[in-house]
Amino acid sequence: MPTLGVEIAIIEAGKVLLIKRRDFAVWALPGGGIDAGESAAEAAVREAQGETGLEVELLHLVGVYSHPAWCQGGDHDLLFAARPVGGELVREGDETLDASFFAPDALPEPLVYWYPQRIADVLAGMRGIA
Repeated sequence: MPTLGVEIAIIEAGKVLLIKRRDFAVWALPGGGIDAGESAAEAAVREAQGETGLEVELLHLVGVYSHPAWCQGGDHDLLFAARPVGGELVREGDETLDASFFAPDALPEPLVYWYPQRIADVLAGMRGIA
């Protein structure tokens, strides 16, 4: 069965917030699944706060990114651009080993291979791509 999730590109001063995942120890955008009865926007706000400690304001939908052949039916992610509006950055938590803001020309390794394009799309102001 296909999965549907959200990713959040939290941008501050031209830098993007990335988390180092606890489960795979790679750098990634915050994100996760959409719970039953929850909108994609609500999921994005919840996931951002749960994984980073930051309260965010969603700015716009950047796009829908699909991997139709991924794991038993495909994976589809809605990427939102956001900015921090409160909270405090938590560098380590239940799902994360680290979290930090990075300049687009200094992204950390290892980084999930599809994120450089998504980050570039966000920083270029893309909206509604599929």
